[in-house]
Amino acid sequence: MKLVNGLVTSLLLISLNVSAQERDDIFVGAKVGISNVDFNSYKGSKSGSGVDYGLEFTWLHNIYQNISLGINLSLDRFENQLYGKFDSNHSSLIISPIISYRIVALTPKYLGKNYIRYHDGLSVYFKLGLGLAQSDITYSNGSMRDDGAIDSWGLGLKWQSTSNWAIGIEYSQLDNHLWGLGEQNYSLKNKSVMGIINYRFDT
Repeated sequence: MKLVNGLVTSLLLISLNVSAQERDDIFVGAKVGISNVDFNSYKGSKSGSGVDYGLEFTWLHNIYQNISLGINLSLDRFENQLYGKFDSNHSSLIISPIISYRIVALTPKYLGKNYIRYHDGLSVYFKLGLGLAQSDITYSNGSMRDDGAIDSWGLGLKWQSTSNWAIGIEYSQLDNHLWGLGEQNYSLKNKSVMGIINYRFDT
């Protein structure tokens, strides 16, 4: 009888754990894509395309139904040639509050119970960030470097499977006023479209 009671208790505990609502998730991922840079100075402006890549860390917490809030930490680098005359290389570290809304939900069953994971499915997200960047611009007569603050924003679409892998696509824009390049009004704007792959660590 004690054995039966123990088995019943164990099954009840398993059922409770299986049907638990997982509101917190941590994601670590990589991203790569294409970017377009506009470089402005008192002498005019230049633009060019190149490659953008980086790593990211995201923590999300479900607050209500399909809405989640969290923090995104992104380490990015983009490399461009501005009309073939200027080489521009930029590295940035950005921290962003992020809001995510799930538009298609997945609720798989395990042992007959709905296993609710609030971030499974198709989600759209928006993030608005601040960070630090190092910008190197090389041209025929020399080079320039600036270390300073930047602002950015991003809009993305992500598909999270019932496993721990996710894929997505993101459009982002980064603005950098290059104060370290002198008193002139230098500025740089990077627009990028990147594919993203994430791995989820359950909390």
